[in-house]
Amino acid sequence: MKSLYPKTLEALADLICGDNGPIYRKGYEIPKFFRSAGINCVDHDGSTRKWWTLDRLKEYNSQPLEMSKIILRLADPKEYSGDPTPLNNSIKRLNVLLAPEGMRIFLDSANPRIQNIEPTILPAEEKKIYAITTPDFLKISNDKELSEILERRWKEVKICIEGEAFLSSIVMMGGILEGLFLSIVTQYSREANKSKCSPKDKRGKVKKFGDWKLSEFINVAYDLGWIQSDAKDFSSSLRCYRNLIHPYEQRLMAHYPDEDTAKICLQVIQATINDLLTHIDNINKEVKGN
Repeated sequence: MKSLYPKTLEALADLICGDNGPIYRKGYEIPKFFRSAGINCVDHDGSTRKWWTLDRLKEYNSQPLEMSKIILRLADPKEYSGDPTPLNNSIKRLNVLLAPEGMRIFLDSANPRIQNIEPTILPAEEKKIYAITTPDFLKISNDKELSEILERRWKEVKICIEGEAFLSSIVMMGGILEGLFLSIVTQYSREANKSKCSPKDKRGKVKKFGDWKLSEFINVAYDLGWIQSDAKDFSSSLRCYRNLIHPYEQRLMAHYPDEDTAKICLQVIQATINDLLTHIDNINKEVKGN
């Protein structure tokens, strides 16, 4: 690995400091970062973080092995406690700034690697178009007006994802899921009320369906066999992501949904809808059989 250009070093310093993500490092944390990469590093002297970091990089730039350790550490899942969001963000930014240097970063399982390539400039990402098939909401809800509302919201989910409004798309998906569950427990109220998971009030009576939380809908649907265990588990994850609508909750979780998060949530809701449609089909077969 050859020495890097000054502008590349400056971009690396920005990435290490993390003022613009993926993770912010305080002054005392930056020497720890270098040490975790296997490099001897002096303590931060209290000066401006970026320029102090850039000075260290200039020192290490004459030692290709040291620089490769730093780059690999920035792409190491262990640096982000396995969280894919900041990890993917870091790798994408590394590849943009290292492409003109003739390098590319990739993960071999969970191990970061440096690959030599022809020096190039990565093209700007083209707008991604998502092929999201609209589910048969009418078949589940048995309510024409409600199904039309859900279809419009489904289209908004697609618009949000394509526009990189990932948190908004997840909030919309959670609302769609809650609307579907409310519809189906209303249709099959006797079974829902008898479920051992149905939420009770202080008097021990089942709460009105409109007062149920999304988690309660999920538990009852699983208890009654309307959805499978994987849909239950992943729907619970979608519920947690949906809570990020509250800014303070997002601050506590320190999580910022990205494209991968939105795509996972989309798969979750599609799997849950498929389970509900299968349940409806089974009921219709039983009715016809009788």
